[in-house]
Amino acid sequence: MTLRDRRGDEHQALVRVNAAEVGGEACVIGIVRDITAQRRAERQAHEQRQQLTYLSRVASLDGFSSALAHELNQPLTAILANAQAALRFMSHETPDMTEIRSVLIDIAEADKRAGALCQWHSNNPHPW
Repeated sequence: MTLRDRRGDEHQALVRVNAAEVGGEACVIGIVRDITAQRRAERQAHEQRQQLTYLSRVASLDGFSSALAHELNQPLTAILANAQAALRFMSHETPDMTEIRSVLIDIAEADKRAGALCQWHSNNPHPW
């Protein structure tokens, strides 16, 4: 229970009351134990656990986003490099259509890899 002292300060307390017989007379024995400091420590420990959980999630998210950015950057880089190569092949007087077709197939495959990463991420959301 919460009790107030003479100054009006609140204290958390455990109160226990028992009936007893002392010297043949019925008595009531009461014990009041101030647990204010214990409750304060429990609240602080709970807040620290919440902060630690939050920071752990932020660290996990940071690591996950870095990994996702790295994995997504690889197919995007391949798409750009292959598109630039196709443009160079097309600028020749007689473009090699077989080579251009091969480069376009590589672009499509890199796009599929990037799409698969995005699809995997949307199917595996993190719990936070």
